[in-house]
Amino acid sequence: MKLMHRAASTALAVTTAALGVAGVPGPAHAHDVTPTAVLCDTAGQTWWSWSSVTKPWQVTHALRVENFTGSPSTKTWSVTKRQVLTASVTVTASAAGSVSAGVLGKLEVETGLELQAIGETTLEVNETTTYTVQPGTKMDGVTVIFAGTVQATGNWTYNKCSSNLTVLKSYGTAKSWTVNTEGGVRCSTTPPSNTLAYRAKQLYC
Repeated sequence: MKLMHRAASTALAVTTAALGVAGVPGPAHAHDVTPTAVLCDTAGQTWWSWSSVTKPWQVTHALRVENFTGSPSTKTWSVTKRQVLTASVTVTASAAGSVSAGVLGKLEVETGLELQAIGETTLEVNETTTYTVQPGTKMDGVTVIFAGTVQATGNWTYNKCSSNLTVLKSYGTAKSWTVNTEGGVRCSTTPPSNTLAYRAKQLYC
């Protein structure tokens, strides 16, 4: 009989705890849980981290020209503006301090590229260039004249170890671009995949 009494008492206790009835606290709700702070070892220590870093070619200007005349055509062409790239830094949070001025320098290190300063833009109007378009009979008679650059982008985080040894974070996004590149590509050719010509052919041939 004693064993039966204990088993019944245990079952009642388990049921009561699960239901959270008066006098017995139930499980804590999600909004009652306080996130645990990230700890660090040395007050004043700082470091950077990056994610989603990319550096693709971007075509900023392009003009498709057909030449089926049988003779080369050398002209000064007005190459149409397709997009404008701007170097910028966006700050989402700044608990570790304001560091936006140094972000693009860190992105240079991360990508191995020489990047433009905040606020610099690619050419905002059509570009004028002299180019010889070769003749052809099929796609070899179609040429794309282009200009563009490599655009670097990434998500940055600046970390700082506070006096109470918790990590403070400032973070956001950054983007910039390198030097302007110009050229032309005949649509019958296969340029290397790591070139602006390859990207221009993809988009405009």
